[in-house]
Amino acid sequence: MESSEDDLLSQLPSDVLVSILQKLPLRDAVRVGVLSRRWRCLPAQLPRIVLDITSFLPGNVEFLDLDDGIDYDLDI
Repeated sequence: MESSEDDLLSQLPSDVLVSILQKLPLRDAVRVGVLSRRWRCLPAQLPRIVLDITSFLPGNVEFLDLDDGIDYDLDI
């Protein structure tokens, strides 16, 4: 495992790290919080949150056209 001296990514300012997290899907951006105490608060600093409903659906559900007026009961 690398020492903290070798971890150049963590040495970046928080605003740069948040900018990087903005480019990730929300689910992955939140997951980085387990990396370290410093990273735990970064997802809360995201200026906008875009939810992609397909990332919350079970893996076997194909693309759904949610604007077609059909009530989908997914048993989640």
